Amino acid sequence: MDSSPVMDSRILSKCSGCFRERRMLGLRINPITVTLAICFIFLCFRHQPVSAFNLDIKTPLTQRGNRGDMFGYSVAQHIDQGNSWMVVGAPRAQTGQPDIIRGGAVLRCKINPHNLTGASAQFCQIIPFDARGNEQRLSPGGNYQPIEDKNNQWFGATVVSSGESGHILACAPRYVYLSTQLNKREPVGTCYLARSGSTRFEEFSPCRGNVDLLRETVDQYHKSGYCQAGFSVAMAAVSSNLHRNKKMSEVKVIYVLISVTDGISSLMLWGYHRVGFCQAGMSASFSQNGSRILIGAPGAFYWQGQVYNYWLDLNNNKLSTREEGATEDNKYRGYSSAVGNFDDDKMEDYVVGIPRAEGLMGMVQIYNQNLQPIKNITGKQIGAYFGYAVAVEDLNGDQLDDIIVGAPMHSDKDSSSYDTGRVYIYYQDFRRKFRQKKKDILEGYEPKSRFGSAISGLGDINLDTYKDLAVGAPYGGVEGRGVVYIYVGSMEGIITDVSQVLQGKDIGYQLSTFGFSISGGHDLDKNGYPDLVVGAYQADTAVFIKSRPIVRVAPSLRLEPDIIKLEEKNKNCKIGEDPYKINVPCLMVRTCVEYSGVGVSNELEFDFFWTLDAKKNISKRMFQYITQQPEVSELNLRLQKEKIFCYDFIVYILNNIRDKLTPIDVSFSYRLVGENEVVGRKKRQAINLGTIPPILDKYIPSTVTVEGKISKNCGKDEQCIPELSVLAERVEPFAKPIEVGSSNEEIEISITVRNDGKLAKDGQLAEDAYETMLYVELPEGVLYSGITNANAAVALTCNYVTLNVSRFVICDIGNPMPALAKTYFTLLVTPHNIDGQSDKLTFKLNVNSSNPEMPGDTWNNYFPLEIPVRQHAVLEISPNLASSTEQVIYNTSGVSLYKGTGFGPEITHEYRVRNLGPTPVKSSIINIYWPSFDDQGNHLLKIDEDPKVLNNEGGYCETLLLSPENSTDFTYQEGNSKINVLLQTKSKRHSRQRREVSNIKNVKCNNQYCTFIKCFLGPLPGHMVDSRDAAVIKIKSHIWTNTLVLRGLTSEPFNLKSQAFAQVRAMPFNIPVDNFNETYMVSRAEVSTYVNAERLSPKTKGVEIWKIALAIVGGLLLLLIIILVLWVCGFFRRKRRPPPTEPTYNKPLMKNGQQPPKSSLANRPYE
Repeated sequence: MDSSPVMDSRILSKCSGCFRERRMLGLRINPITVTLAICFIFLCFRHQPVSAFNLDIKTPLTQRGNRGDMFGYSVAQHIDQGNSWMVVGAPRAQTGQPDIIRGGAVLRCKINPHNLTGASAQFCQIIPFDARGNEQRLSPGGNYQPIEDKNNQWFGATVVSSGESGHILACAPRYVYLSTQLNKREPVGTCYLARSGSTRFEEFSPCRGNVDLLRETVDQYHKSGYCQAGFSVAMAAVSSNLHRNKKMSEVKVIYVLISVTDGISSLMLWGYHRVGFCQAGMSASFSQNGSRILIGAPGAFYWQGQVYNYWLDLNNNKLSTREEGATEDNKYRGYSSAVGNFDDDKMEDYVVGIPRAEGLMGMVQIYNQNLQPIKNITGKQIGAYFGYAVAVEDLNGDQLDDIIVGAPMHSDKDSSSYDTGRVYIYYQDFRRKFRQKKKDILEGYEPKSRFGSAISGLGDINLDTYKDLAVGAPYGGVEGRGVVYIYVGSMEGIITDVSQVLQGKDIGYQLSTFGFSISGGHDLDKNGYPDLVVGAYQADTAVFIKSRPIVRVAPSLRLEPDIIKLEEKNKNCKIGEDPYKINVPCLMVRTCVEYSGVGVSNELEFDFFWTLDAKKNISKRMFQYITQQPEVSELNLRLQKEKIFCYDFIVYILNNIRDKLTPIDVSFSYRLVGENEVVGRKKRQAINLGTIPPILDKYIPSTVTVEGKISKNCGKDEQCIPELSVLAERVEPFAKPIEVGSSNEEIEISITVRNDGKLAKDGQLAEDAYETMLYVELPEGVLYSGITNANAAVALTCNYVTLNVSRFVICDIGNPMPALAKTYFTLLVTPHNIDGQSDKLTFKLNVNSSNPEMPGDTWNNYFPLEIPVRQHAVLEISPNLASSTEQVIYNTSGVSLYKGTGFGPEITHEYRVRNLGPTPVKSSIINIYWPSFDDQGNHLLKIDEDPKVLNNEGGYCETLLLSPENSTDFTYQEGNSKINVLLQTKSKRHSRQRREVSNIKNVKCNNQYCTFIKCFLGPLPGHMVDSRDAAVIKIKSHIWTNTLVLRGLTSEPFNLKSQAFAQVRAMPFNIPVDNFNETYMVSRAEVSTYVNAERLSPKTKGVEIWKIALAIVGGLLLLLIIILVLWVCGFFRRKRRPPPTEPTYNKPLMKNGQQPPKSSLANRPYE
């Protein structure tokens, strides 16, 4: 398409909220006239996924014109002498008319039902409505000049057909006629009629008259150009009343020519104040029998607009609407038109669109055959261009014509969705009225798509006895290439859900403005279904879209028997192999199918599917023994048209099914083989032979379902109504509360579930409860251990599950749980990590069944069981003897090291603090009394550094010296009667002590002099059994040796003792404390160090060393002399036996085995 300045002159567009001037139809706009410019903006398409129906988008017939011809600006369907034609207007086509530049043409493209694969525009023929050039006349100057201008006249901008064997009317709304003086150009417009069966063409130009009698007008349009008002919806002309007297509102003219036609006089003055700018042919319509034509001229009378009615069977007599007052200027009457019957005279009436009426809200006016207005329908939004397109069709099958009105500029300002478009459908009732409350509204789908720019009735495209509708949105769809929406009619009117979406991009990659023009309602390919023609003028394309034959399938499905009995006696079928055969219930599935349809083959191929227990995604209860699957393998069959086919098979029911309340259903579905295949070479060959693949009727469900009810003991109504209740209590009702931190105390909860109440509604006894379930929601920190003591009368199974963050014990209680039955069991749970945020553990119990109870009977289905939660701690303090100084003994080296100095050996005492209770302790306080001084205030145990707290986060100590000055602020009592002291003395005595403990003196703090140590401990966890986890308080000090000597503590050993008292200061949770006295009891301990300082005292003088040495030497000499004397006396000599002179043989005293005599020496005792 070329870059012509001529754009879509029929669509109003708002650009930046302002009015702009533009050229229209090759003329210039009067400067006193304000117009709106046209903006073509293509937005991104928001795809609306819709399943297609029977318009075949896969095999369209595409006809293309020459580039820039605007081929497809208008389209019409036409049938003449049995031949089907697609009539297409190309208003900028270059024809063979002499000296005419792009005068436009109308082409007819033959539809061959036996070759529908596509064709190009070279197979389209120009209809020779007007083969002449401009008519010429002798000018006053003596030469011939044209009296008309057909250049760029846009012939073919409007094309209509009266139907089969009817007429064709084509118009050129930009046609210009000149006055006799050839100095005045009038865009009057013209139309040509091709009568059926005739090669003669007639011209209808209702606004053209004799300009020779017009001497002068004062309209000034010659000075300002040619506004062509009324042709473009972008026009916003404002009446200047240049030719009207302000008082009388009458036109001032110098000469008036009165023409009488059919007894009706009309003013034939020229200029935009009369009919000189009428642009006849902007719209045109035929009556249904083709005997009348209605031509719209929206530029007449200051663009008030006018319509002309020609009676073709009465010598082309015509009527026209009259000029109205100045308030009706700039309304564009005749911008669109349609024909229907809206009164009781059985004569067809006219629907005329006036898109700028009623303050720019738009209006549709209904005229009778005499052009007398009988009804008005007004739009609801300013600037929506209500009435831009109109159509008439009976959409609800009541034999009354309904009106369809397009408003392509309708916008949703709340969502900033502009130019989305809207289509209004007004239904005529039997009183010949259109009620606003009963209208339907079809909403556009995308901004700037201009939904409703083209509207056409389709006839009954799916043969359901209700007529259908096509709506164009030429700037919507994928990539803004245009889209056509198909809607189907029904008894209630149009079905507002779109039935099919035809995308321009699916037709051809270069296609744009698809849906700018639409024509439907005729069966062009002779298959019994109306077809559709769509124009896309920017792509110079017209598309013929065929309707596929519709296959209507009538399936039936039933079960035999339809009541399923699960009792043992009704298990009539055996499955399995010997010897493992079992009896199960079974039934027969019987399916019958028949298909029909207009234009469909006598034999079609189908795929059939059966789904067993279709509503169950899991745990299906029915199966086919052969396949062991819930879905039968595909059954492919070729069926004969209008012949019933039946198929039977047996299905089996599982034993011990759980869901016995929900019916077991079987679904049957089918599909037509090949209906959605992509067109390939074989498919094209089939189409060449005149066939087109059929399609299933989308409004007949392709799936049918039948239910088999399970027999139940529920009375005649087969509705079981139970009355369930649940109760729970702790097995040991007086057991101590649960303590935070306890983890080994099992809780036993006794639960009872009943189904034995009376119904609230009528007092009848409860009936069976199916799939009875008990849900026990466990509180945080409680673990499920199991169940015990279950009643064997009703089957019971429990499982532990986690749902999101909640934890449940779910128990299945009988299926069914019979009426008048009850069950009981004990639930075992164990506390674990109780968080202490609540003073109770709440177990939430809820029982229900798949068959609901009466609304007033559910109050006892829920029961909360509460068990109190408490906190409890046991604080213990003990000496850490392994790390404490057990004894100090001054040996010789120690005496020399410390004697005469105030510095003595180091003494360390350590205390361990543990929490033996289950609950953590938030904070505790430890008071330690340290004997730093004797009773006279002398240093005894000097603390070197601040006491340390080990193995405890946040623990610290404070030290205060107790003296006579502040001793009244403290009370020191070894056995404090004011508090209950738990004395825990764990002293270890040395086994090698020289004296008994009772004889050793104890040195402690006194009431006058002492060091008071206060330690604050941080959190202590519970169950601190291991001493390695204990918090440790460590105190380091030194003995002052001088004080021991000065106070006489060296005469005998003594014990230095420190004492500590521990008590809970705060618990961590805001809940009551269990065993308060024990939790806050004071624990006491002491550490003792044995001190032996006797070596520090002076001793009596001893024997000199030299004397000791001399005595030793003397003793040794005396011993030596005695030994010498004894040797001299022979004390150390022995007497030897002399050697024998000869050997002698002594006879044995006894033989072997002989006993010695009693008098033998061997028998004598040793003496």
